[in-house]
Amino acid sequence: MNKQEALNNIRTQFVAKTQAQRDALASINNNFTITSDSLKNNPPITPPITPDNTNVNGVTDTVASGIASNLDTLTRERDAKQKALENSQADIKKLMGELTGKTADTQTANETAGVNAAQAKESETVKQIASLKAQADSLNREAQAIPIQTQNQFANSGATDRGVSPITTAKLRDNALKALSLGQQADIASAKLTGSQIDLQNAKDKAQQIVDLKYNPILQEIKNKQQQYDFIKGNLSTAEKKRGEALQVSLNREANKIKKQKEDESNLNKLKIEVIKDYPQKANLLDNVKTYRDALEIATNIAQTTPKKSTLTEGQKKTQIFNSYKDVFKRGVVDSKGNTVIDSNGFVTPEAWKEIINSYPGSRADFIRKYGYLLYSKDLGAYGLTQTEQRLINGTPSSSSSSGRTV
Repeated sequence: MNKQEALNNIRTQFVAKTQAQRDALASINNNFTITSDSLKNNPPITPPITPDNTNVNGVTDTVASGIASNLDTLTRERDAKQKALENSQADIKKLMGELTGKTADTQTANETAGVNAAQAKESETVKQIASLKAQADSLNREAQAIPIQTQNQFANSGATDRGVSPITTAKLRDNALKALSLGQQADIASAKLTGSQIDLQNAKDKAQQIVDLKYNPILQEIKNKQQQYDFIKGNLSTAEKKRGEALQVSLNREANKIKKQKEDESNLNKLKIEVIKDYPQKANLLDNVKTYRDALEIATNIAQTTPKKSTLTEGQKKTQIFNSYKDVFKRGVVDSKGNTVIDSNGFVTPEAWKEIINSYPGSRADFIRKYGYLLYSKDLGAYGLTQTEQRLINGTPSSSSSSGRTV
């Protein structure tokens, strides 16, 4: 049998015995309702069975410690991964900062590799070719105008076309020679431009190599860091999930523990009231008892060893029972129907008030004067009080307050 099965068996035995105790207590607490009949001679309390002394707390504490330790371990792992993620982010940010100088370094590399000089040379050659083209266009227009100009020059001079023709031909010849010269210069400039472009490209390639040598390693490192960041981020999500599951187990256990504490406190108060009712001369034995388990053992011993008789008068009994209700008006206590007695603002809930005041065997008016200050004064109608009973609260402490009260 492994540890978990042993724990389950112990819990099963404990629950069975505890249920038997609660069933035996049914004759004691009677849902903790107190009536006038309860002040008369009643049969003795039926002794509950002996409380189970199995050390369940030792086992559950071991399990709880294991859960807490696991949660602490997962929390540390989560925090370590979170720190690694933050460091990875910082590394990427630092590397990105190193890229801010890339523009300036590119300009320096261009100057070093002769890119700027090559660009200036290329620009000058382009300007020269543009100038030659403009001159060639001008010569072309001049050639078209030469015949007309010659005709106009010799108009009305008596010169024949045959005589003018050599002059026109000579002018066209000069124009053609000039055009050929410009064409030759343009060819030379075009060749220079082609060379300039080749030189420029070579200079750009060299400049890019200079920049790449410095920044390519940085870019590759950024890529590697980004991959590392994504990997850590994925692991962090897994760690968060595992920690969340462990935290939920811990929270559920804490919630069950609080629920059990509330049930035990409610049962403790019920048991104290029953002992006060049936064995008032022994009620002081439970004054400082804090747990239902201990109170149940004491109450069992009282029922077994103490005759059920009282030296108190009926009036003293009523007073003692009357004052005992202060133990009912506490945070965390529930009435016999499961209603919470004190709400989150410190007021008695209407449902619990109706149940409790109906269980009181004495005067409603006295009870209201004693405990009416615990009601929410702005909604007294919800507590089932008559107009006359509501007016009784005007004389109780802090009756006009609308804020919560610590009980």
